[in-house]
Amino acid sequence: MKYELNNYNIFDIERIKLKSLRYSLYYNKSKHYEVVVKQLLDKYGKKYENDIRCLVTNIAKAFKSRTEYLTVTLHTEHYSNNILGISYRKTKKLLDMLECDGYIDIYKGFSKGKTVAQDFKVELSSATVIKFNKPLANMWEDRYHKYVNLIDFDLIEVRDRETKKNKSTRGFKGLADKRSFMKKYNMLLESVEFSAIGEFIPSPLYKRVYTDSPSKGGRFYNAGNFQTMKKELRPSIKIDGEDTICLDYSALHPCLCYNLVDVEMEEWYSPYDCDTSFLHVDEAKLEEFKVKYNKPDYNPMRNLVKIAMLCILNSPEGKGDNSASIAMLAISSKIGEDKVKQDNVDTVENSLFYGLCFGKKPIPVKELVKSILTHNFPIAEFFFTDIGLELQRVDSDMAEYILGHFLQKNEVALSYHDGFLVRKTLRDELYSVMKDAYKEVTGTSKNCKVKQEY
Repeated sequence: MKYELNNYNIFDIERIKLKSLRYSLYYNKSKHYEVVVKQLLDKYGKKYENDIRCLVTNIAKAFKSRTEYLTVTLHTEHYSNNILGISYRKTKKLLDMLECDGYIDIYKGFSKGKTVAQDFKVELSSATVIKFNKPLANMWEDRYHKYVNLIDFDLIEVRDRETKKNKSTRGFKGLADKRSFMKKYNMLLESVEFSAIGEFIPSPLYKRVYTDSPSKGGRFYNAGNFQTMKKELRPSIKIDGEDTICLDYSALHPCLCYNLVDVEMEEWYSPYDCDTSFLHVDEAKLEEFKVKYNKPDYNPMRNLVKIAMLCILNSPEGKGDNSASIAMLAISSKIGEDKVKQDNVDTVENSLFYGLCFGKKPIPVKELVKSILTHNFPIAEFFFTDIGLELQRVDSDMAEYILGHFLQKNEVALSYHDGFLVRKTLRDELYSVMKDAYKEVTGTSKNCKVKQEY
């Protein structure tokens, strides 16, 4: 059957996403899979062989992870230049036939893509979730997926900034040790049982992604849907049945910039508390939003300043005022994207700037940038210099320190870039280790602010 996720409540949608494994575009010709592959080939034909093998390999991973859900990206660009010949159109057609024959259910409604295959009657979203049913599950025996390797992706990636494609990691020193660390970390995650919103979820495995070279980026990214889980639902996460807590660094990148100019901020000072008196909020509309979506701490002005600061620090370095223009264009784009969310009943909950009065005039982005610069004049030299990726490398090294500390103790810590989640009983230890990581990587304890997220 086909289901529209727009008709589901937010908890059910999150539950389906979290229980889903990402669909990998590769296949393994394991002898254990051949019985299932042959049955599907006999039914759908030899021309779908590569796509069937891919499906069977992913189902084996799902069974190993004790889930029946897979998130399949259905967008042409995702399949381009696939060396195994896994086809976008054939994958879509195969899923359609499997659904018609009762082998799978299809859940639509995630991030719709622009491209739709002409031979596919119902438009699928670019990230479609499938659930395999008993007729498909009955083809399998436990031995078929006993030896499945869940860590089947490259643990270390170096991506080209312009093309977004992976570069060769040969010639970069130190990545072998990084890859070894990631393997040990993921093996620990595989051995632990995770749950959220009251349901078991697959282990949130990670990879580390650098940009252009190992000197930039390097953040830890979950290979599934764990890091995109709604912030309000994270307190439901449990590790081996135990409650968790999450601590994070406050305003980490601006604070790192203040360290670079050897300025220690007052305890009360925040880089985000610039003058926003020229912005206007519909208080009644905002309060209604906060109550309706259970977001008591929602602050659209602060969200806007934080996003603007990120754009300013990540703006490519150019000549003259060009970089500032690029940053302002990026901020305007974020505002425009958010306006689209606000105008759609299915996405309004995810809005960051709800309540800000757009009116007939656009939000004065230039004035906002000036206000942020004035408030943070000690670090203005880093604005519009593309320092963001260098700061990411710093925060990712801090993350490695923290995750490594708990790995040595055979304890799990999960990364949300500048936030970390552990069992509740380890709260004080996490706080101490985050302080140590900051000092170890930056050489100072100045401007290190750690707060409890939940």
